[in-house]
Amino acid sequence: MPEMVQHNDIIVSLLSICSLVVSLVALVVSWNNLRIVDSAARNDVIAHLRGWADQVVDLISEASELCRIEDAKLGYGELSVERSRLASRASSLLDRGRFFFPNVHRFPPNGSDRQAASGTHKPLAFHGLRPQILDMLMLCFDLIRKIELEGAVGDESRSDAFVHLRRVFVSAIQKATSSSATPRSLRAYEEYLQGIKVEPLPSEIRELAGATDRDFELSFRPDRVIDAPFERGHGRR
Repeated sequence: MPEMVQHNDIIVSLLSICSLVVSLVALVVSWNNLRIVDSAARNDVIAHLRGWADQVVDLISEASELCRIEDAKLGYGELSVERSRLASRASSLLDRGRFFFPNVHRFPPNGSDRQAASGTHKPLAFHGLRPQILDMLMLCFDLIRKIELEGAVGDESRSDAFVHLRRVFVSAIQKATSSSATPRSLRAYEEYLQGIKVEPLPSEIRELAGATDRDFELSFRPDRVIDAPFERGHGRR
């Protein structure tokens, strides 16, 4: 009889161990599935971010070309309509960019003028300050509104400014969407996006946009040098 009891105890112990092993395996599988789902969600965000960036690049390219169209080839009214259409797209893309790059919150160290600094009088998505990459869309909007409608062929400086903006934007988006260089988890990736910085821009772009009085998180170089348009050296850059 004692041997029977001992035998039963062994069976119970073995069953307990098997149950524990099955539970651990299930836990590992569940954890791995969560990682896969989380990684898939992060990849989905990257895909949507690239889609948004594609539209921004197209917008900036079209704005650059509009600066070079002669008013004799496109009437004043048509130029005006096209400029308005581009400005509307820039405004829309800026707000859609908030889905990926929400405003940041930073208060003055002395606590003064907190209302104006954080934008708490605005709808929730507009509290705080625009991140640098969205500041580029704001600058693009200002540049578009300044496109000359008469003798636009002479607006080459503004056209070059758009090309420079496009290059800098593409550089920032490359950092934001690199699958191998960005965090694997969704939360870590969203935090990573908040740290994306834009290289300093020539101050001439801000002047051409008529935005010297607008507050930006962007930084501007004191020089007035804008790179030659990409199209002029397409095969070598």
